[in-house]
Amino acid sequence: MEVDMRRKISPRVEENAHAILKEVFGTSNAGAEFVLNSWPALYKRTIHDLKGRFDFDELMLMVDAMNGKMLTPGIAGQHIDANVVDGIDLDRLDEKWGIDGTRLKEKVGALSIFDRACLEWWIQGFWTNHDSWENQREGAEKYAATLI
Repeated sequence: MEVDMRRKISPRVEENAHAILKEVFGTSNAGAEFVLNSWPALYKRTIHDLKGRFDFDELMLMVDAMNGKMLTPGIAGQHIDANVVDGIDLDRLDEKWGIDGTRLKEKVGALSIFDRACLEWWIQGFWTNHDSWENQREGAEKYAATLI
């Protein structure tokens, strides 16, 4: 007897996502299953490909700039650029983290929208696993090692 190791979930999708899934995959359910099951490999590959593009302080500036920000699926990949720019221009996070703000804005701006979305999800993972900055340097360094 074969055991089905898959987990059943019932995500809700917006109408445009439903229509595209149905158009591309024949049914929205088949499309949702394909997209959800392919996401981990795509995410891990993208994070691997982003490795070495940012140093620790640049990553922490991005984490800092995204602190408390809610991600919106319809604009995935567009949050980080705006928050990094505002964090540098308005809050001087580049001075706080001791990095070249202009260079970081250029590096983030040069990423593809999917690369930026994966970076946003990576940052979401940071905040999911770290509730504050207090006494978190070691944990932050360990988490950031996936991208350094």
